[in-house]
Amino acid sequence: MIIRILFLLFATTLVEAKPEKIKVTVENVKLELFIADTNSSRARGLMGVDYLEENEGMIFFWPNASKKCMWMKNTNLPLSVAFIDQDRTIVQINDLQPLSTDSICSESERIVAAIEMNKDWFEENDLKEGSQVNLN
Repeated sequence: MIIRILFLLFATTLVEAKPEKIKVTVENVKLELFIADTNSSRARGLMGVDYLEENEGMIFFWPNASKKCMWMKNTNLPLSVAFIDQDRTIVQINDLQPLSTDSICSESERIVAAIEMNKDWFEENDLKEGSQVNLN
């Protein structure tokens, strides 16, 4: 009986831990992004993820606009991050180094979201500062 209860608790935790996805368009490029919108999901980010599809990544949402910082603790993938302001505009793009605990911070204090993609993805898709982000 105890083993059954422990198994159900474990299975429930796994289901709850699976991040949701959202479809997003940056200019004309369609993305499918995991959602990080809580303190714990933002802290976890893409830790432990070893592979992302071509147009797959993660979007981080914060409830208030401010300067935001990202790091790569326990994240093996080389990534690029785009910081997004209140107007849903990419205002800064930075490359992130795998496993680094150095913080990469936005220059703007108007950041409400950030998108992490495979390194150089934004450049390869001709997306830069000023590109518009739309939630589908």
